[in-house]
Amino acid sequence: MDLTKVESILTQHVPDGAISYCIKLWQEFTFDFKLRKSRRSKVGDFTCRQGHTPQITVNSDLHPCLFLMTYVHEVAHLRVHNAKGFRVEAHGEEWKTTFQTLMMPLLNTMIFPEPLLTGLNPHCSYPVRSSCV
Repeated sequence: MDLTKVESILTQHVPDGAISYCIKLWQEFTFDFKLRKSRRSKVGDFTCRQGHTPQITVNSDLHPCLFLMTYVHEVAHLRVHNAKGFRVEAHGEEWKTTFQTLMMPLLNTMIFPEPLLTGLNPHCSYPVRSSCV
């Protein structure tokens, strides 16, 4: 996967103020990034098999703010995997701390509208696995 393709996906799917940050995350971790049709059971996922390039998928039909949060959620899984390997609880303390750290630069009104930002601050203080279904 190359930078041009990642930029194209992010430009179409995340709020403008978050594009460069999301590109930096991809450059730091370099993973295959793919869009998926709407799935009933999930909005994104992270997979990594030994000997293969890690992959993150996000549903293509998400609102830009949800797309961004899902992208960061999955990148947090990748970061934890890179640091701790395969034997880590999916939404354990390592993931929660990593998700908080990755979300902090995004928690402002240039990216999220005020009503949503007000609800996100508590969620990012104690993130949990979530679903929109």
